[in-house]
This record gives sequence, structure tokens and C-alpha cells, in this order.
Amino acid sequence: MIPCLRRESTKGRRVTVPGSVSPDTGDKSRQEGLMISWFRTRRRKKLAGAPFPSSWEDILRRNMAHFAMLDDGERDRLRALIQVFIAEKYWEAAGGLEMTDEIRVTISGQACLLLMGLPHNYYENVESIIVYPSTVVPPKRKPGSFENTFAPVELAQPILGQAFSRGPVILVWDAALRGGGTQRPVTT
Repeated sequence: MIPCLRRESTKGRRVTVPGSVSPDTGDKSRQEGLMISWFRTRRRKKLAGAPFPSSWEDILRRNMAHFAMLDDGERDRLRALIQVFIAEKYWEAAGGLEMTDEIRVTISGQACLLLMGLPHNYYENVESIIVYPSTVVPPKRKPGSFENTFAPVELAQPILGQAFSRGPVILVWDAALRGGGTQRPVTT
């Protein structure tokens, strides 16, 4: 908490200096937010400072063509971003796919490459990542209670990926692997 600077006025009233936080009316939720932020930052530094597994390094070299184009400093930053990203997201395989380190590291590498050099918060709004083996058709959407049902209902279309605000990100593994710029065959 920022200390509140007070002074006695000539009329005997206490005056709070603008921009300071009064301990009497301190914003408890702000204090809690600062504490959570402090713990999150501490945890992220610990994750980023951990040794990067050599098997993950091999996966990046094999599945992400851009990895070879980065200099040593950029590779180190990307590795740190990947370690935090993998740890903070909930990963789920769907459609008969088995979740592996190869899938997590490849997708994380591509996502974190976009963050390099930009202010970010590790895709804070993404909580979970669902990965299907191949193109998927989402279920038909039912109109909501207050929607006009006279308009034509959209037909479900095959997707390679989909994102929702504060919801899951849905990805297709074979498309994610091709997106890494490699030309090797996909095995599921």
C-alpha cells in the first residue's frame, strides 16, 4: 500500500494529498490484486528461470522453422515464454488425440513467438486450449432466448481453430503443425 501523506490544515482538518491512498479507506480489492500480481510475477520468474528441457528444444527445432532464424537472446526469451505459457494453460486433447509434450511445445512456441518484443500478459484471457487431431465441425448452435429466429440459421462449418472471449481456444493439431513451417508428415 502506498503511504498516505497527511498534514494538518490551519482549520484542524486532516487533508489527504491527491494521488495517495488513505489507510482508513484503503481499497482492499486493489491490495489483494497487487498481492496476486506479486505472486504471479514471482511464479513466472521461477518458471522462466528453470532449465529448458532438451527434448523440448528438439521439438522446437523440428516443428518450428522460425526457431532457427532467431538469435541466441531471442531463443532464450522464447524458451522462457514457452515455459510459463505451458504451465499456465489447461491443455486438453479431444477427438481421440493424446496430449503430448510435442503438441504443447509446438503450439506454445508458435503462440509465444507472436509475443516477443511486445508488452503482453501471456494471453491472460486464454484459460484452456483444446486440441483436435484434424479438422472438426462444431455442433450446430441453438439460437438464444432473445434472438430473432426468423433469420436463417448458420450451418456448422469445418474449422481449423476457434477462439472465444474468456473461453477456450480450439486448435487442430495437423494445421498447427503445418503452421510451424515444417513439411514433415503428421502422425496422430
